[in-house]
Amino acid sequence: MLLAGTFLPGGTAAQDRPPADRPAGLAARYPADRGLRDDPAVLLFEDFDGVDLRTVVARWDEASNSGDAVLALSGDVPAPVSGANRHSLQLTAHPGRDNGGGLYRRLPRGVDELFLRFYVKFPAPPTYTHHFVHVGGYNPPTRWPQGGAGKRPRGDERVTVGIEPYGHDGRRPPPGDWNFYAYWHEMKQSADGRFWGNGLSPAIARPVPANRWQCVEMRLKLNNPGRRDGVLALWLDGKLVADIHRGVRRGPWSGMGFTLRAPGQAGEPFEGFDFRASEDLKLNFVWLLHYVTQTSQQLNRVAKPARPGVVRFDQIVAATRYIGPIQAASGSR
Repeated sequence: MLLAGTFLPGGTAAQDRPPADRPAGLAARYPADRGLRDDPAVLLFEDFDGVDLRTVVARWDEASNSGDAVLALSGDVPAPVSGANRHSLQLTAHPGRDNGGGLYRRLPRGVDELFLRFYVKFPAPPTYTHHFVHVGGYNPPTRWPQGGAGKRPRGDERVTVGIEPYGHDGRRPPPGDWNFYAYWHEMKQSADGRFWGNGLSPAIARPVPANRWQCVEMRLKLNNPGRRDGVLALWLDGKLVADIHRGVRRGPWSGMGFTLRAPGQAGEPFEGFDFRASEDLKLNFVWLLHYVTQTSQQLNRVAKPARPGVVRFDQIVAATRYIGPIQAASGSR
């Protein structure tokens, strides 16, 4: 048995590492997510159910909805929560008219560790995106997302991590493979001399499915200042597919980031995440974003997108503990 504080190979404290698999999370206590919003560990719960779009938007701090044409409610929901008055949120990016949009919300308090679970569906045929769902922290917190693209954070005012589909310059079919996109004060510099988000990828490519609901959950644990004990992890449909912590083996670093190495593959031990230099910087926001640009299409060798880019979200939960996929209600099939 490993005692609390025991260090595993690679120098990661045992209590800081997520188990290889988490068969049960918060959602296991609440079939069909009923009652989950009231769990003490939950900081944000949004299911879009039983209300109109105006009511949904009012629950968030900021909405980007150009021409009132980007955001809409849909009756298409994940199977475990299907039924009357069930909704998901649909976001549509219209080429030549807008770049999509999203919803931004501050958490009720800042935390050092955050789990975000959401269900997502890209109706067929999907399109490439530019940026997607982000979590992170601003010091001080704000009611709107801040700028900072191309600039490295100082270490005490900003840290952001996105979970995003990445098309690999069109080598992967749209919308692409799941990939982290991170800004923090030790990020690597890009070839053009600026600091664009570093991409951090699972060892095995994880394509984003088209036309089916997928459960996505990410974990972001900030480091204790002066230590490299930050953690970034990803689960897809309840399966852990990336666990990035000190000592895990990675490929070469570049301004583009790095890719994890699978067991048996050669690689360097990751030095660990020093996400922040001050304890005043906490995780305090969630940003549901569907940002689609002409640049994102051109980078993926799509000369002129002719169709809107559509995505749907449902069952958004941010918590201080692992959440896990929706559990079927008793008697459901």
